[in-house]
Amino acid sequence: MIIRTNASHLIFLAYLVGRPMTEAASILKMTKSYFALSSLLVSKRIDTNLYLFLYFSINYSIYTMENDLKIPENYQAVMPYLILKGAVTFIDFAEQVLDAKLLMKEVRDNNTLMHGEIKIGESTVMIAEATEDYAPQPAGLFVYVHDADKACGKAVSLGAELILEVSDKPYGRSGGIKDPFGNTWWITSVH
Repeated sequence: MIIRTNASHLIFLAYLVGRPMTEAASILKMTKSYFALSSLLVSKRIDTNLYLFLYFSINYSIYTMENDLKIPENYQAVMPYLILKGAVTFIDFAEQVLDAKLLMKEVRDNNTLMHGEIKIGESTVMIAEATEDYAPQPAGLFVYVHDADKACGKAVSLGAELILEVSDKPYGRSGGIKDPFGNTWWITSVH
């Protein structure tokens, strides 16, 4: 969920800073990078509490006052678009291995997938069948799941090639598979 800056954020910021709202807005614009934010803290223009508020605001895009990007529901700014041989079968694979949810499935007369969309966690992935005009375009994808061991095991049982055994890494329990459609998945869970 993206929280947009509104008057209540600026009022809160003005309250914390103890300065007029126009100056609070100016400080907010200056904090679009961690370096700028740290500089404000070091120069004592903001205190630790405000620093923490702004730090987390940057992480969750609270300050997007300019260039307000309109994105339809279930979409994000960047979405993979996989063009695959056997795209309809890929949807079944993703549902079983990655707990994907089908959002859209439009097929041509010959029952090939013209356009499909699945949701994995909070991310939408678009899919289409490869044709003469559109060559296969598989991808390398990193995905978080509830149980990496189970997901990788299920993928292999459905024809995927294990390319990296699941093991503990600094960022979680992770393994790699190449699915039957040519995509490489780095499947990871954090406990």
